Amino acid sequence: MGAGLALGAASPVSAATAPEQATAALAGIRAQFDIPALGAAAARDGRVLWSATLGASELELGAPAAATNRFRLGSVSKIFTSTLAVRLAEKHRIDFQAPISTYRPDLPAALRPLTLAQLLSHTAGVRHYIPRDFDVAAPGGPIDSRVYNTTAEMLAVFDADPLRQAPGESYYYSTFGYSLVGAVLESVTNRPFAELVRTELAAPLGLTSLEVDDAFNLRPGRVRPYVPMEAMRDRVQGLNGKIIHAPAVNTAYKQPGGGMICTAGDVARFGAALLGPGYLSPRSRDLLFTPIVGPAATKAPFSVAFGWRVDTDARGRRRYHHAGSIEGGRSGLVLYPDHGVALSMTSNLSGAPGDPVVALAPIAELFLA
Repeated sequence: MGAGLALGAASPVSAATAPEQATAALAGIRAQFDIPALGAAAARDGRVLWSATLGASELELGAPAAATNRFRLGSVSKIFTSTLAVRLAEKHRIDFQAPISTYRPDLPAALRPLTLAQLLSHTAGVRHYIPRDFDVAAPGGPIDSRVYNTTAEMLAVFDADPLRQAPGESYYYSTFGYSLVGAVLESVTNRPFAELVRTELAAPLGLTSLEVDDAFNLRPGRVRPYVPMEAMRDRVQGLNGKIIHAPAVNTAYKQPGGGMICTAGDVARFGAALLGPGYLSPRSRDLLFTPIVGPAATKAPFSVAFGWRVDTDARGRRRYHHAGSIEGGRSGLVLYPDHGVALSMTSNLSGAPGDPVVALAPIAELFLA
């Protein structure tokens, strides 16, 4: 059976029964993939219609999962960052088509001509991960294990490397491109990226759980991250059981593109807020969701806007979405703009539940009826 479980035809969908059926569907997905903790939520007009977080947030202590549990978002962080960029453009004179050296002149020569529009749409040519990043023999060790005290140290992971293509030439997905976006936003505002997340995203939208992850400081409600044992069998001897602890990860070098944590409910609330008036102007929403590159460039059945992937679902309904994958985490956010509905999914097991956008499809039916 695929990631999208069938809900069955026994029960008609109504506003009263949708939450119960959604929770049952979520429990089925969790059981199918043997996920320790799995959360999901649906929201409309900035209000959560349904939210559930099932399982155990910490297996060794037997701690039950709760709605307040915060999960690693992986690349879903990118759409928070793209939203932050257009939000800040309403307050500051940010030109998405101007060279980023306008705002950060100290960058290496190859990066100076790039634009925020290119970086946000993955058309700048900045590289993604390469084997050297995870080489234990590399200077400083694997990038996930290093300590980063400054933005310059974070940028040094990739900023001396050549571009993979000419800027604007085509689509090339890059988490490091978003690290560069974060650095530019810091320069524009003269404020740390983590502070921008708190003050420009979390505070105005009431997202009390949204925060930049931290490998050292405590984060209340943060779930324990896990990976399937099979994923580590070739690297670690003496493993047993189906699920093991995820390796330690310091996401400081990729906060804007893969380093945030949040509850399932707040992720959905965030998505719904983007579809209505209040937080963003109509011009900013158009900027955020208008496709820049199409399926021919992405080599996938979706177009790409400022981070968001744009397509239609199996029933032809417009959809904006993104998924995230990280050690000890899997996430997804799907927006249905013509219905004003947002759906989220968060997991503390690497790679599960497969494609969260697919897994959310049957749950979406309950709230789109």
